[in-house]
This record gives sequence, structure tokens and C-alpha cells, in this order.
Amino acid sequence: QLGLRLQASKETAVIGNEVAALSARLQRTSQELQEGIMKARLLPLRSILSKFPRMVRDLSSRCGKLVDFEIRGERPELDKTVLEAIDDPLIHILRNAIDHGIEMPDERRTRGKPERGKITLSAWYQENQVLIQVKDDGAGIDPDRVRESAVNKGLITREAAARLSDREALELIFTPGFSTARTATEVSGRGVGLDVVRSNLERINGHIEIKSQAGIGTSVILRLPLTLAIVRALLVECSGITYAIPTSSVEEVLVVQREDIKTIK
Repeated sequence: QLGLRLQASKETAVIGNEVAALSARLQRTSQELQEGIMKARLLPLRSILSKFPRMVRDLSSRCGKLVDFEIRGERPELDKTVLEAIDDPLIHILRNAIDHGIEMPDERRTRGKPERGKITLSAWYQENQVLIQVKDDGAGIDPDRVRESAVNKGLITREAAARLSDREALELIFTPGFSTARTATEVSGRGVGLDVVRSNLERINGHIEIKSQAGIGTSVILRLPLTLAIVRALLVECSGITYAIPTSSVEEVLVVQREDIKTIK
């Protein structure tokens, strides 16, 4: 009986090892297939960036401004659906940088700046995202002017605007209908602005953030997913139902004991 048990134990171990090896091989094959599909959908970022130098040159000339434009990091690749979705937002951001950001040459001289303004578009990988930054050395965004414009357009009350911090005031530029332009032109002032940019990015699980210092310049950063074909998710079971939460929406995972959960009313 002991001999039979040992033999059965060995056979079970062999079968277990074979199943584990098959499982590992299947996992490798499926991962290679997944990576192959992802690579087929990826396109280089430079495929949409190549037209921007001429656009910046033509627009700055039309506005009577002197602008040096530099592109850094054209190697990142993105899902073609993501590339199509960010084309118009990037155009809008660059137009804003020229029209609202970069000052006229005489104004820059008065402020002790070079006559030629500078706009830099940079792109790089960060974990499972691609970041695109449009940075200018222009006038920056004045939070007080943003507050005043939002109040004048009836987007917020004067009391509410006064309670906003400078960082919160900058978020007002994403409000539909907001514009700091005093008159509507071919380039700006028509009330179709960064709210459309933000909504377009959110549709592809992207995010936009703005950092600005009055008189120094503005930086706009787009955070974009590499692909829309595959979304990494955290599986959570609750009441027998399994939910998939995108890891991009997860800030922290904590272990909570049942006795630590309290019910109020």
C-alpha cells in the first residue's frame, strides 16, 4: 500500500508539473499574441507632428509674432485611435500658445525678454502612458483675469470667484463658453475652447492639466493611454459580482478588516 501511494504521488506530481508547463506556455503565447495585436495598432507620434512647424510658422506670422518652435521626442507610439483623437486638441493648444501666450515683440522687449518667443512640444513615456507637453515662455495666465472674465460672462458669481485659489481659478478655463479674448477673431474669442479639448481627451481616457505663472509662461500636459484595445484592470468581487476597475482610476489599495467598517444611520 505504501508503494502504491508513493507511485500515485509521483504520477500526480508529474501531471501537475506538465499542467503548470502547459499553462505557462499558453500564457506566453497569449501574451505574444496580445503584444503583436497592440504593435499592429500603434503608430509613431511623428505622423501627426510633422505638420505643426508650418502651422506654427504661418499662424505666428499672421498674428505678427516671432516664434521659435521645437519638437522633442517623436519616438513614442500611440494607438491610431488615440492619435486621431489628439490631433485637434494639439492644434487648439498650439493656437492658444501663439495667440494668448506669446507676446508681441515690442511687449517682450519691454518685459526684458527676447523678441522671439519659444514654444516646445515634448513627448515621453511614463509607465503605461504617453505624456505630451506644450510649453511656452509667454505671458502666462493671470488667475485674477480668469476670475474676472468668468464673472463677466456669468459663469460664476463674484463671491464664488473670490473664494477660489489660484489653482482652482485656472480650472475655470475649461468651463464651456469661457474665453479671455476681448474680441472674437479668426483664432480665438468664440467661446469654443479648452472644454472641448478636455471632453475629447476624456473620451479616450486621457487627462489634461495646466500649469502657469503670470509673466513667465504656460505648460499644458496631456496624459494619454498607449492603447484603447487593452485596458489593465483590477478585479474586485462584491456580493458575488466581479467588477473590473481600470488601474488608471485606482490610487491605492488598502486591506480593511470587517470590524473596521462602521455603519452610520
